[in-house]
Amino acid sequence: MEKIHSRMEACLILGLPISATDTQIKTAFKELSKQYHPDAQPDARLHWQYYDMVEAYRYLMQTPADMVAPKVLGRTKQDVSWVSGRKESDAAYAKWEKENKKRKQEKQKAFKERQEQIRRDREYDEAMKQINAIRTARAIETLLDVAKEIKKEKDSKGI
Repeated sequence: MEKIHSRMEACLILGLPISATDTQIKTAFKELSKQYHPDAQPDARLHWQYYDMVEAYRYLMQTPADMVAPKVLGRTKQDVSWVSGRKESDAAYAKWEKENKKRKQEKQKAFKERQEQIRRDREYDEAMKQINAIRTARAIETLLDVAKEIKKEKDSKGI
């Protein structure tokens, strides 16, 4: 999320009803921050949830004076926010993740194609062994038949 525009958005992020009290907001934020804090969450893809929670918490806990003060001082809320550059980094991460996913899919496809080629080569080699075994058996049969005929001829001639 780039920027929170309403109490409803902020409450949805923290999983709270719109009528949540400050105590409920603080409790929910503490529980969720333990779960999604970057130091506690090894999966870097889930870190954005933590930053959204922090932004929602800050939105819910700010007073009306806090909402007006940056504009009075000539600065926008985005200039003050520590997450101002997050939109660009999220877009870059999303692009990297998409490219990485595509690379993984291509690599997996190539791996499967290679496995299929190896399987076909093995089947071919096995078939060739069987064909060669049949050819060898036929050659042996032919030699035995020729040997029998020669033996018959020798026996008939009395040699």
